[in-house]
Amino acid sequence: MNDDLGIDFNADSIVRKVRDGNGVTSGNIVSSAFDVALVAGRALLEFVTVLIFAFSMTAHGPRMRRTICSRLPRARQEIVLDTWEIAIDKTGGYLYSRGIQAAISAVFTWAFLFALGVPYSLALGLWVGIVSQFIPTVGTYIAMVLPVLVAFKESPSTALYVLVFLVLYQQFENYILGPRVTKHSMDVHPALAIGTVFAGGLLLGGVGAVLALPATAVIQALISGYTTEREIIDAPLVEEPERTSRLARFRRRLRRKHDDPPQD
Repeated sequence: MNDDLGIDFNADSIVRKVRDGNGVTSGNIVSSAFDVALVAGRALLEFVTVLIFAFSMTAHGPRMRRTICSRLPRARQEIVLDTWEIAIDKTGGYLYSRGIQAAISAVFTWAFLFALGVPYSLALGLWVGIVSQFIPTVGTYIAMVLPVLVAFKESPSTALYVLVFLVLYQQFENYILGPRVTKHSMDVHPALAIGTVFAGGLLLGGVGAVLALPATAVIQALISGYTTEREIIDAPLVEEPERTSRLARFRRRLRRKHDDPPQD
């Protein structure tokens, strides 16, 4: 650790406690190792469970849908099949678009960090790609922190270059790459996206956080499909503020001057 991280950590006191039998004991070490193994095993079990469940639903999807629909009236069968189809489209579109953007972000970030000589460039690239894409809204800013800190260990100027690159790449992703990749996927309000991700993470952990956005998009699509949109009354609270740029206002004034007849 001292060689890799550039720190000066002295472990003599811990070694003395282990030898003397005070403080850190073999029982504590075994207990800690058991706790770590239990957490790792639980995470592995959850991952394998999700894979088995996903494979089972994919392989036996038609049979499962027939079994469910055979117990329902015809009108309910249509609702169930419509819901199932929307869920497939929204979840698949979300994972597909996010996966593509995560891979592109990871490759570009890794190449830039590798060119600058920042250590652990591959791991940092994967970190930026996954965190920035699968944590909505705030994930971009969370992903920037770690590469900048690692680069700051090399030099402040390197950290500044990394920060500028990540900000510029984010603008490229927001205005050029993202709209082209996600134009056929879901559209969820940012505030609703953050709330659902936090709720899914608290209820089901990492799996719930990942699946929260597709579930929200499915519910939103169902509400839009099975409810009637009404006309909104004229009221100050529902009026959108006028968003016109200076250039648009300038062009409108020029057009108005051009269209107005000359006065005597």
